[in-house]
Amino acid sequence: MKAKERKLARELRRSGWSVRAIAKQVRCSKSSISKWVR
Repeated sequence: MKAKERKLARELRRSGWSVRAIAKQVRCSKSSISKWVR
């Protein structure tokens, strides 16, 4: 499941979403999201 969440987070970030918005959408912490989208 995490692989799908990471892929989604990266795609959303490329689309211009904020880390905070992605964290809410994917239901993960902001710190996890920021690491995934680097």
